[in-house]
Amino acid sequence: MQLFQWVHKGKLARGSRPGYERKKRPSQVGKPEVKKWLKKIRKKKIRSVICLLDQYHLGFYRGLQVGLISYYRKKRLAVEHISVRNRQHPPMSEQELELVWRAYRRLPKPVLVHCSAGKIRTGVAISHLQRTLRKTAA
Repeated sequence: MQLFQWVHKGKLARGSRPGYERKKRPSQVGKPEVKKWLKKIRKKKIRSVICLLDQYHLGFYRGLQVGLISYYRKKRLAVEHISVRNRQHPPMSEQELELVWRAYRRLPKPVLVHCSAGKIRTGVAISHLQRTLRKTAA
């Protein structure tokens, strides 16, 4: 998964968390890496983030002192954090998916959805958003 990918240009994007590297073992992510990530999504005019990280993955951002979610807000992003455990089956519950939908409707667009790698939890959330958007458009 690349850092960032449009699902609906100008409205909905998906991606991986700051500092995610596929071939590396998860480790602490420093402020410079998070700043670099933020700069890239700002170039795409992202205004909001739906973060699906669980507490384990949020622990990689202790060096930010305020935590990743507060850091996003400090940098003027609108944020909704929905803690979704990694490697559960199914990847997201119906309640979690409903929270994603409510967050997407409420947040300023464009919205970026991310978990860790931006694959499984993010993919399920994006699929749910796309299905729900089609239903509401009909």
